[in-house]
Amino acid sequence: MTDNLVEPVGASIADATGVGTILGDDALVPVPALDPRMLALLALLAALLALAGLAAVWRR
Repeated sequence: MTDNLVEPVGASIADATGVGTILGDDALVPVPALDPRMLALLALLAALLALAGLAAVWRR
């Protein structure tokens, strides 16, 4: 890749074009799996929110 530098602030540029290479050598960061208990809790929360939404509709 190339990069052109323009309009420096507080400095001067001797060579305004730079050349670089991007390496895809970063280590992969592992994503932790969700605990089954957490999944059950999230499902319960979703069900409670759905029931609360239905109750709000029925009250109208």
